[in-house]
Amino acid sequence: MIKSGIPYTFLRSSFFMQNLVHQHVEELRKDRQIFVPAGNGRTSFIDVRDIASVVVKTLTESGYKNQVYSLTGSEALTYYKVADMLTAE
Repeated sequence: MIKSGIPYTFLRSSFFMQNLVHQHVEELRKDRQIFVPAGNGRTSFIDVRDIASVVVKTLTESGYKNQVYSLTGSEALTYYKVADMLTAE
């Protein structure tokens, strides 16, 4: 795409927070656990509404043409931490 000469803006997002909730809803409700082979690996979850805000900005304001942005949440978390946070809520 870059070599084509067509203007672009790439938004590369990390794991969608909504996927976490929707993907694991049954095991959260039934087993009160999250089964993920991640060990102590960390993931930076991002809300799709935050991604949408960035999309609007890049489409309606200047300065974003031919740029690449990595979109992540504010903190990389282990699934253990996520489970603790969900439990607290």
